Amino acid sequence: MPLPPGPVYLANRLPTLLLPLASVYVLNRLLRSHLDIYLPSWAVLASTVAAIPLGLLLKVSWVDFINRRHAAALGAVLPPRVKDKYPAGLGLLLGSINNLKTGYPG
Repeated sequence: MPLPPGPVYLANRLPTLLLPLASVYVLNRLLRSHLDIYLPSWAVLASTVAAIPLGLLLKVSWVDFINRRHAAALGAVLPPRVKDKYPAGLGLLLGSINNLKTGYPG
């Protein structure tokens, strides 16, 4: 009997979420053990909180770079993107939520 798709999906996505956190932990341990630098707790907490969004930003940027290279190698043109004044399409998301609240989701 094969596994349901949910656990397989989560197992495939788990490294994307855990790698930035593990990097912060390893960097903190290396600073302490090899360079005798002890970061304050607020710095460790801030870097841990910022690790996942920065890691996801790096992954999306890398995938975009790879897609542009593949398209250029094939002589293809990528479709234009929707312009947004906020990063990660947050303005579009907020606009969609506002439209849903006012009763016109389209």
